[in-house]
Amino acid sequence: MRRQLRAAAAAVTFLTRLPVAGRLTLDGEDVRRAGPYFPLVGAAIGGGTGALAGRLPQPLGAAVGFTGETL
Repeated sequence: MRRQLRAAAAAVTFLTRLPVAGRLTLDGEDVRRAGPYFPLVGAAIGGGTGALAGRLPQPLGAAVGFTGETL
């Protein structure tokens, strides 16, 4: 169970700027095991951003939803 929690923390740390694993020292093996958690973390980020952006005034919601990526 501890290995799975480290993998989940590695997924959040790898995909976001949140310092979830502040006291943990994660290594490549933790990130390798984190692969199955990437879609879950991505869905949580997208769902949270969409819910937040939908409740804000339109210009501010657009700024929250903007990822900074260009096509």
